[in-house]
Amino acid sequence: RKWVDVRKSEAVNAEINAQIVQTMEGLSNPRNTLVWRTSALLFIQQRIQYAYQVMGLEGVLSILRKLETPKEREIVMGILETLTCYLFKALHSKMEHLSEDDLKVAHEDTQQCIQEIVETVSTPKLPARCFQRGLWALWRVGEAAGPSIPRPGVSAVITIALRDGDRQSREAAIKLLSQAGPESAANAARICRRLLGDPDHAVRAAALRALQVLGVFDPELFAQAAAMLGDDAACVRLDALGLLGAMASATPDALVLPNQVLAAPGWADDPASSVPVRMTDDCFMQASTAVFDGDMAVRERACRLMGRLPAVRPHYLLQTLTKRVLTQTQLEDVEQNAGEGEGDLSITTSARLLSADAAGAFVVGLEDEFLEVRCAAVGSICGLMVGSRLLRDRALDVVVDMLTDEMDAVRLAALHGLFLVRHVVELSDAHLQVLAGVLDDVAEALRHRAQEVLAAVRLTSSAGLLLVVRALLDTLARCPGDRAHVYAGLCSLGRRLSGLVEEVAGRLLAVDSPYLTLEPDVHDPTYVGVLVLVLSSAASNPA
Repeated sequence: RKWVDVRKSEAVNAEINAQIVQTMEGLSNPRNTLVWRTSALLFIQQRIQYAYQVMGLEGVLSILRKLETPKEREIVMGILETLTCYLFKALHSKMEHLSEDDLKVAHEDTQQCIQEIVETVSTPKLPARCFQRGLWALWRVGEAAGPSIPRPGVSAVITIALRDGDRQSREAAIKLLSQAGPESAANAARICRRLLGDPDHAVRAAALRALQVLGVFDPELFAQAAAMLGDDAACVRLDALGLLGAMASATPDALVLPNQVLAAPGWADDPASSVPVRMTDDCFMQASTAVFDGDMAVRERACRLMGRLPAVRPHYLLQTLTKRVLTQTQLEDVEQNAGEGEGDLSITTSARLLSADAAGAFVVGLEDEFLEVRCAAVGSICGLMVGSRLLRDRALDVVVDMLTDEMDAVRLAALHGLFLVRHVVELSDAHLQVLAGVLDDVAEALRHRAQEVLAAVRLTSSAGLLLVVRALLDTLARCPGDRAHVYAGLCSLGRRLSGLVEEVAGRLLAVDSPYLTLEPDVHDPTYVGVLVLVLSSAASNPA
């Protein structure tokens, strides 16, 4: 059977090779119509590896160079791109059936294909669609090959595109610039920074994305990116936030002057406007201001960015939870409290909100009409709570309150956040009652996540443990399908809180009553759940 399969495979390959040869010969026939040649080119593009193996690179290129109509040349660009990526794959994987000589030929052919694309794109008066297709072909080749394979002539193509190209061509050229290697990244970054003033918003957004990829950061670029938050196009503001976040994450302690494009009136006259601040703090305030943006995507990105910035000072975090601007006295109280648990801080006149508009940023995010923004705000608050004791004390009520949101996605995000901070917060009885209320929800994903949170939270009182256990046991009667999840949660509680389980075991098993009770039903799911809790506790605390 294996021999038959091999024979069939050889027959199929022979048939494809014959079709390839016939199609390539047809492309050389000028009597064939444009529609036929276009279909033939698409057929060749899908089977370019067979054409390369049958005719070799020179044979393929000799026929493709004769095609001159814009539509044909556009498809030729795609064929050269596909062939180059195929050859690079052969070089990268070093296929076993390729010898050293074959690998050398493949490397030379790869360079020749890239040179062919560059020469075609550099042709004077090339139609705009063909020019754009060639630029995107070079970019996709660069994505597949990376910096391991040189691409001579690409710099000249980028220069032509930025000088003479239309919007799509300039955008593609910027994508090519973002693939610059370490030795040319600084020059590429300078070009991208000049393009931040381009009249087209798509080009400005592409330049911001390229700068983020290149990773050549300095305080002047931070000021430029902050200025782009006032751009009229939402896509530019979105990418400006991404660049600000990348810079603040790379150099959080670098000092920059406050950049408040959307600052309140009179900010420029304030002495605090000339006092340098840490880049991560200023970026946090830029994101806080962007929460008030008119575009939903920008508000969502701003909320998520606030949760990813490292080492933001506590007084900036606390200000986002209230719409009232903190006074100097309140800042000094924050300094004293933070110094006890989070290190020494220096609160000066400039260590206040850089703009009054940023006060209550998380409050506004949690009240946003779009669930995506509310989910992002909840996730960021919980992420920041992990590293800030002061924020945990003030934000826990806010996160628990989001469990009553009207949208399932927001409630699920709040549950994810509570699970994230389960080791650093302690829920009160009121919090546990709100959390237990989620077990009545009809959504299975919400119930299961709530059960996981209840099984993982910190409990220090027997009353809290009883509340959690009874809430889980009540779920068994309402939702029999959740039995496995409930038993897993009870088992986790027993292993973690064996001391508290020992205190409440008598009440749960009803053995502390002075009266004779009925023999429990061993098939009762509730009784089985109690046994799971107690026996799990006994396994970790035999005494």
